[in-house]
Amino acid sequence: MAGHDGARGATGAKVNAPTNPTNPTNPTNPTNPTNPTNPTNPTNPSNPSNPTNPTNPTNPSNPTDPTNPTDPANPTDPTNPTDPSNLNAVDAAKAGHLDSSNGGVITNSDLKEISGIDAGIRNPNVYWVHNDSGDTNRIFAVDAKTGQTLGTYTLQGATAKDWEDIEVATGADGKSYIYVGDIGDNAGSRSNVTIYRVLEPEVTGTASNPTNATLTGVDQLRLIYPDGSKINSEALAVDPQTNKLMVIEKTGSSVSRVYAPESQVWVAATSSSAPVTPLNQVATLNTSGASSPLVTSADFSPDGSQLAVRTYGDVLLWNRADGTTAWSPFSSTAVRGPVVAETQGEAIAFHNDGRGYVTVSEGTNQTLHEFSIN
Repeated sequence: MAGHDGARGATGAKVNAPTNPTNPTNPTNPTNPTNPTNPTNPTNPSNPSNPTNPTNPTNPSNPTDPTNPTDPANPTDPTNPTDPSNLNAVDAAKAGHLDSSNGGVITNSDLKEISGIDAGIRNPNVYWVHNDSGDTNRIFAVDAKTGQTLGTYTLQGATAKDWEDIEVATGADGKSYIYVGDIGDNAGSRSNVTIYRVLEPEVTGTASNPTNATLTGVDQLRLIYPDGSKINSEALAVDPQTNKLMVIEKTGSSVSRVYAPESQVWVAATSSSAPVTPLNQVATLNTSGASSPLVTSADFSPDGSQLAVRTYGDVLLWNRADGTTAWSPFSSTAVRGPVVAETQGEAIAFHNDGRGYVTVSEGTNQTLHEFSIN
């Protein structure tokens, strides 16, 4: 009975229990669940000092406890530097977590000199591309997985002198716009350059039945460099956070000048009397560590938190802090992103989720080179 200090035998006589001099401090007694000093008792859930008890969720020293946020083996721990699942493209590149793979192939024979690419926003399954100088005023929607052409779109009222880059960005009205930079000037002969803007259309065509359409409602922004300088630029970036845009000079020097318009006066592309807006130099881009200083493309991630710049041999990446200017990343050191050798690779675009990017070269039957987190 509880409360007695002994036990009675079958005859009713009291039988004194043998005294166990090693109990309750007997470390070899595996049946004593109340002994907190027993390091060999694997069934004692209240023993915080038992490192061999894998079922004790309160044991911070248990490295196999998946609920322990300080456990480096826990893949859901956002503070774990070895976990790439929460990284953006810039941080993944810095940590060595971006791998390249071959994506689709651009088989359309009309696309033989791609100089710009960007991921659709209204059409997340689409890459928008265009040719370099020599083509007409058209852009192409290609399947982001296969590279097959889904549609060809003519920009009404636009002129294609030397189209060099394309951007897709969300405007202040929440709609996605396509921007095309007619900014190339290899001959150094243009008195002004032009950016075109149009709402991103819904792509309904298929590889077997591609769309052929004309886009209306195209706007133009005519720009002039300081002092009327004639400058060749091939990189256009549009910041979705502020809707500011910038162009980056293409030069053999290790320092490229970065320009932004002091205002944006958009008028219809069909207008022959568009005002000319001055460009101001807002920053410089130091490419001294790059294998090629020739800047050919730029892109912001869809949320504006990352910036990529392409040269013929490099991918330069930056994180961009909220509330800073579109060109603020150039004041810090770039992260070198992985890149594969291309015949004449000029174009780059972030993936829709900002966790990778795509590059493509000029030439026919070119492969989309995808860079994603491993």
